[in-house]
Amino acid sequence: SFLTFQVYPNPTNDIIKISTVNNLGISYLEIINNLGQVIFTKKYPGLKEISISLNEYNSGLYFLKINKGFETIRIIKN
Repeated sequence: SFLTFQVYPNPTNDIIKISTVNNLGISYLEIINNLGQVIFTKKYPGLKEISISLNEYNSGLYFLKINKGFETIRIIKN
């Protein structure tokens, strides 16, 4: 299956960018930690690209859930 969204850089030290590779905009984002806890949620007006700082989070594995779970992407915070 092809990805609808790109997330970079991954791994990251702080900022991640999420961009859409087709016409589907970003309308909702969740970040989930490796314990399954939702640590960030935000609604967007169907944007083509967003940037998020992970500076306040510990190093480790996180999951980005884009548009209510339409796509889930693993990210590593250094």
